[in-house]
Formats: sequence, structure tokens, C-alpha cells
Amino acid sequence: MAETGALLRSLGFTIHESKCVTTPTQVAKFLGFLLNSKDMIISMIPEKAAIIKSKCHNLAQREGPTPIRDVASVVGLMVSAFEGVQYAPLFYRSLENDKTYALKSNGWDLEGKMTLSPLAKQDLSWWITNVDQLPKAIMPKPPDLTLMSDSSLKGWGGVIEGTSCVARGRWSHQESQLHINLLELKAILLALQALCNHMHNCHIKILCDNTTAVSYIRNMGGTKSSSCNDITREIFMWCIDRKLTLSISHLPGKLNTEADRASREFHNSNTEWSLDQTAFNELKSKLGEPDVDMFASRLNHKTPHYIAWRPDPGAVAIDAFTIDWSKYNLIYCFPPFSLIGKVLQFIQESKTTAILVYPHWPTQFWYPHLLQLMKSPPVKIKMHKRTLTLPHQPEEVHPLFPKLQLHGCLVSSHL
Repeated sequence: MAETGALLRSLGFTIHESKCVTTPTQVAKFLGFLLNSKDMIISMIPEKAAIIKSKCHNLAQREGPTPIRDVASVVGLMVSAFEGVQYAPLFYRSLENDKTYALKSNGWDLEGKMTLSPLAKQDLSWWITNVDQLPKAIMPKPPDLTLMSDSSLKGWGGVIEGTSCVARGRWSHQESQLHINLLELKAILLALQALCNHMHNCHIKILCDNTTAVSYIRNMGGTKSSSCNDITREIFMWCIDRKLTLSISHLPGKLNTEADRASREFHNSNTEWSLDQTAFNELKSKLGEPDVDMFASRLNHKTPHYIAWRPDPGAVAIDAFTIDWSKYNLIYCFPPFSLIGKVLQFIQESKTTAILVYPHWPTQFWYPHLLQLMKSPPVKIKMHKRTLTLPHQPEEVHPLFPKLQLHGCLVSSHL
């Protein structure tokens, strides 16, 4: 150490002895942080963490309008803690956005007044609880898997690298009108939910060809687009609930071919006809409230719990014919017409009760079986052009309209 000090002095550097650590140590204080080379983490020194807690608590307890200057002071403290608090950038954005909006409204006068949003107050509570509880890793651990995602104006796609695990889906008509940057972020969220919902305590690396999406994930949000910031927050909150660590890298579009293909190629998507909500509500009022929709997707499910036929962001299970139907009291089935015979067989074997929507085709082979299992008079569904719609193409009219007549009834193998 003496030789090093002498060399630095000879080169013109001034050494402040009081700020130097001359004894080797695994935990060193530096600029308000504790650098721990044993556990490879950076945390706040207790004194600085206590100051941030106190300032956040005082701000959260205030009633009525607050001076913008006071909010800016707390925001500055939060930013200074980024390197020592995991997820710190994620939970400061709402306060920063509130402050910026207030400054614009007050002619950039820091002496103006502002009101904190409910989300900003919620984030202040997070800081009070976590500023000294969530140290930041110096070096992230290697990823456990790599997820490639992509979006087109038609739909989204996700692929787990090196596997056959693929998820894809259409955008609804409303979603397809959104900006592509927002769709790229939403594609990341949906791909995570569809392919990684069962995972916990692992590191997922995202590969994406959209630089804006990469920036928002890497910085845990942004201030330019509130919509992009909101979806980024949703992504991280979903990951935090599962103790998932997320990282992201840019992948040139010409190399992101698998996810790109998944976001553009859709097989049988024009068979996902959705029953009009009014017609469904009428069936519920007459036949009962179902627990689960057995043949659905993110865009057309009629109950909060639903089964999809391929990996889907919100599905509780994949492929209705691979699960136990008997665990539900009442199920809702609006299957592809070609599967009605198989559905009736499953209902009989599982000894469950279902609301079945079916075409009135008395000459079909499955119709006598339907009559055997029918437990209520059929409800005739009023048919019009919008009774059946495709969520991604709402102007499309069902090819069998106006000849198609749908009925709904209770079917069960119970005596």
C-alpha cells in the first residue's frame, strides 16, 4: 500500500487518508453503499437507507397538495439509491412522472403544488419497506433460459431458445391499432405468461428485435410513453411475484426468425368464434354460472378460468382433453363443431355437468347421445350477424349465417 501511495503522489494525485481503506476487507463503504465482495452484492449503508425511509414516510403521510420541490428531493434520493436497491428504477417512475406532469402544469416552477397519485403513494410504501431489504447483485447469475419474442401487427409470438416450446396468438382488433413499440412489450408479457408461468426462482433472458422495448425493460420503465411504462411495470410485477429475474438483449430482426414466424403464422385462428356476451349472459341466467370455459383463448374466454388448446397467457391448463373435468361443478363448452361427439363422451365419462352450446343438427351422429345426456330444455340462441364474432376480425360474419341455429343446454351423466 505504501508503494502504491507513493506512486500515486509522484504522479500528482492527492490522497485523502481519511477516505482510504488500507486494510483488505470483503465489505467496504463507498459513496453511501456497502460493497460486499463475499456475497457479491451492493446495499445501502444503514444511515442513508434510514434517511430515504424517513423522507418517503413524511411525504406519504402528507394530506393535500405537496410542494413540488419536496417531491423532487425525494425523487433525487431514490435515484441516488439505484445501484444498491433491486428494482429501485421500477418503483420511482410513478413519483417521477407525477412530478414532471406537475412541473409542466405549473410552468416549471418548483414552488408549485402537486397531488400524489395513488400509485405514487403505493410506491412510497414499497421504498419504506424495501430500501434496506433488497440489495442489488454485482454480477447477475447466468440465465436459466432464453426467451425470444416478437410482434407484428397481426399477432405476437414467443419461443424458448433451443426447444420446441412456442406460443403465439392474434391481437384483438383494438390491440392491433396500438403502436408497435407497445405491442412488442405486450408480446414479451404474453410470451412470459404463456411459456414461463410455471417457473420460479430463475433468471430469464429476453431476446427482442425492438430497441424501444429493450430500453424500457433494461431501464425498468421510461418517462416518454406512459403506456409503455405501464406495460413494463406489469411485466416486472408479474416476474417479482414468481421471484423471476429478467434481463434483455437486442437481437437483430434478421436473426429473430422463429419468434417472427410465430407472430405472423396462425393455424386455425379463423375457427375461434366467440359467442356474443348478451347471449352468454342469457345462458347463465337460465342454466347457471360455470366455473371454467373448456375451449377458449385469451381473446374469447367467457369465464375468468379457462382452458386453451395451445400455450396461452391466461389459461389455467392446456388441452381440455388432458385434464380431469370432474373437479368442476359446472363447465362451459362451446367446442369446434367437429369435437362435439368427443366432448359428449368426456362429459359422460367424467360424470360432470356442462353448459353445452351446439348447432341444431339432428342428423349428426352425436345428436342421439346429446339427447340422452340432456338435463334441461334447450335454450334457443337468437342469431344475428354479431352473435358469433372473431376477436381479431370483428367485422367477419360466420360462414354458416343465417342458416346456423345454435342451442344451449345442460348436459350431464348424473341421473
